[in-house]
Amino acid sequence: MQGVLGSGIDSVLKTGSTPAPQVTDPNGPAILMALTQNPEPGVEWENAEEGSRGKISSVDRKEENGVPCLAFQSTRESFDGIHLYEGEACQTPRGIMALRSLTKL
Repeated sequence: MQGVLGSGIDSVLKTGSTPAPQVTDPNGPAILMALTQNPEPGVEWENAEEGSRGKISSVDRKEENGVPCLAFQSTRESFDGIHLYEGEACQTPRGIMALRSLTKL
């Protein structure tokens, strides 16, 4: 049976092949756009579709395994009040920033 199935052992080793979880917060794209256009505290963002807006209150540039990342905090103001969020965006292999996490504190 070795001819058909080979040795039965996969000799290819892949690391980091599990995709990062997708951030599903509807404000993620608006926050990411503001953050990538001007990665400094005080930058405001708006999501007209959701009726929310906020301000990036802190930005910390860092590297993870040689990949540039931005850890940040942002406020979010909406009909349900004002909340503080924490998130992280990192550069993809294609050179664009992608939101890795966005969590309400």
